[in-house]
Amino acid sequence: TLVDTSDSALECQCGSRGCLEAMASGTGIERIAWQKLALGGFPGSRLASLDINSVDSEAVFDAAEKKDPLAMSILDGAVSALAVGLTNVVHLFNPDMIVLGGGVTDGLVKLDLLPRIHQQILDRAMSELHKDFQLTPARLGDSVGLVGAAALVWDQLGEGH
Repeated sequence: TLVDTSDSALECQCGSRGCLEAMASGTGIERIAWQKLALGGFPGSRLASLDINSVDSEAVFDAAEKKDPLAMSILDGAVSALAVGLTNVVHLFNPDMIVLGGGVTDGLVKLDLLPRIHQQILDRAMSELHKDFQLTPARLGDSVGLVGAAALVWDQLGEGH
């Protein structure tokens, strides 16, 4: 899903530019942090004081929790990208509920950023019809992918017996 069509859009691992993955996934957040740190100019940043190899999305979330300006700006971009991507979901499917899961979601919940994402979706919604939904974290947290894979296997095994 493209969330940034500008000339300065970040390159994604898929080879395209401006993908949601490049801006709001764990690896995307990590890559953005590395790129910004390589440019320099963040002397007071907790991220700048770390060895570059230990800067990952978890380090960005930890630094943002301590109000690090660099980390907070990176997550501001991720929040905006998620809001654009999820607005597309709302416009296409008009769901009653959107459930987010995974490590990035865990970090967003810890920093209480889901309400910001929800508000940005509401601000972008085409009509009142598209504003009646819940945005909630998965109860399974970071294990959601593992549980989904296990359920798929269980379902496939059940069909043959």
